[in-house]
Amino acid sequence: SVQRMLNGQGRQGTVTWVVTCQEKVRKLAETAIVAAEGGKGGVDGFPALAQTLETAANGVERVRCTYTGDMQTQQALSAAIKEMRLTSKLLRSYHAKAKGTASSLVT
Repeated sequence: SVQRMLNGQGRQGTVTWVVTCQEKVRKLAETAIVAAEGGKGGVDGFPALAQTLETAANGVERVRCTYTGDMQTQQALSAAIKEMRLTSKLLRSYHAKAKGTASSLVT
């Protein structure tokens, strides 16, 4: 799991890995949405990717809570977690819009 893997990292290694991962996944999501808008890709995989992001964000959140005395690390991880959740929501929203079920999306 993400939590087990990150527990083996040092604080700086954890932040670097999480931020890099979050940035790459965000870019992947943006590229997938642009491809879908251009008719060169589908949206069927978006819910699975969104769920994977939520699971990763939850694991990072549990790790973040272990850094109780380190506000800098907590803030950096919190920002990455927020971005992961926003990307997940973006993917779910775009999928719902593309499938014509945007009105049933719970926000």
